[in-house]
Amino acid sequence: MEPVYLPHRVAVFGLLLLSIGSLGAQCSGDKLLVDTSGLDSADSVVVPADYDDADADLIMDIHEGAETDDEDGDGTPNYLDIEADGDTINDKIEAGDHDPYTVPIDSDGDGVQDFLDTDSDNNGISDADEKNPSGDGPGDTDGDGIMDFRDTDN
Repeated sequence: MEPVYLPHRVAVFGLLLLSIGSLGAQCSGDKLLVDTSGLDSADSVVVPADYDDADADLIMDIHEGAETDDEDGDGTPNYLDIEADGDTINDKIEAGDHDPYTVPIDSDGDGVQDFLDTDSDNNGISDADEKNPSGDGPGDTDGDGIMDFRDTDN
């Protein structure tokens, strides 16, 4: 059997499909050991993507970028950083819901999910400035039930 090395984290959503034929395979640590005798190109081995949430921020690591990505430059990679963009709003709040298996929300539709966006509603006011007056979380200045960092008319 020849080892096929898999990355620590897979930067795709869903499954990683390795077309390596009709094989006998065994997992060993970070290796997939494959019996390459009798290859048949019509067959495949499917390896599930990494669905870990190493920092318990309700965002799966596969959604937090490459293993070395550090959006706020604090020296902690996004997948280990509970506040990845440096806007002082916890990623658990910016995730959008309490289900780590959903894709994190992008409130302003600019292609940058809120947990990586320092102005999540694109209203020109940074998320850090849209905290509640006590400074311990996001505010809702106009009382409409939409947190200020997602509310364009707060």
